[in-house]
Amino acid sequence: MRGHLTDREMMELVGDSPEGETLAHLTRCAACREESARLRAALVDLATHAHAQAERPDAFWPGQRVRIAGRLGKRRPLAPAWRWAWAPVLAAAGLLLMLWARDGAPPTQDANADQALLASVERSIHVDAPAPLRPALLLVSEVERGMMQSDHRITIPKGGQP
Repeated sequence: MRGHLTDREMMELVGDSPEGETLAHLTRCAACREESARLRAALVDLATHAHAQAERPDAFWPGQRVRIAGRLGKRRPLAPAWRWAWAPVLAAAGLLLMLWARDGAPPTQDANADQALLASVERSIHVDAPAPLRPALLLVSEVERGMMQSDHRITIPKGGQP
């Protein structure tokens, strides 16, 4: 034989969605009937009390808000003002630590590197060809220089035709 109803079955019974076996047990067991009636009465009382509390006059709610705020203020005391005096001290200490960790002298730049960069910028400004065609431009300039050198090597005899 089965014992009394479980909490889940009792909850279904109070919620008006019992199963057939639960109802059959309820008809046979007086203890479960009494527990079911007690739970239903408690739920009805709770609903009645909730409706009564919700139907208070509008003047009640601002006072309630003040009472709640007062209770919350008593539970959480604000931090003493001296605690905030450490914040600037800690910030200054952190700043000094960062400055101390850095090298004292600012990094020096190489004058040759600056000059090379300036020369590179000037060359890129004066070049007529776009960047992808620059290798071809170098090739053409080498060919032209080679042609000029070969023109200087040809000697034409004086006073006659070749």
